[in-house]
Amino acid sequence: MHRIVQEALTNATKHAPRSPVQVTLRWSPDCLDVWVANAPPLETGRRRPAPGTGHGLIGMRERALAAGGTFRSGRSADGGFVAAATIPVDASSHHTAHLSDSPADSPAGTPAGTATEEPHR
Repeated sequence: MHRIVQEALTNATKHAPRSPVQVTLRWSPDCLDVWVANAPPLETGRRRPAPGTGHGLIGMRERALAAGGTFRSGRSADGGFVAAATIPVDASSHHTAHLSDSPADSPAGTPAGTATEEPHR
């Protein structure tokens, strides 16, 4: 999980420098949920693309799926960005935990209408 958080923070720094970022962790007996949400970029106008491989979101998704979990990401309603993952506590079980699709159960900024991927079985 820490590598997913690390990459999400790197992405926030690259794409929305100096914007506030909120990291939320929620643990339950079945799973660990994490949301990393950054506010919209403070700087407007044309920016040069940040250097990097462009594989950050792909890597986060692959890490979550490899652990038997789920990953989703997308723009938040305020123009920021959210990366969210759920990892089951016991990844060896075939139980798959899902992030709630209910805004009442999720921290502010959870991307609306984003897809949740199932792990490969």
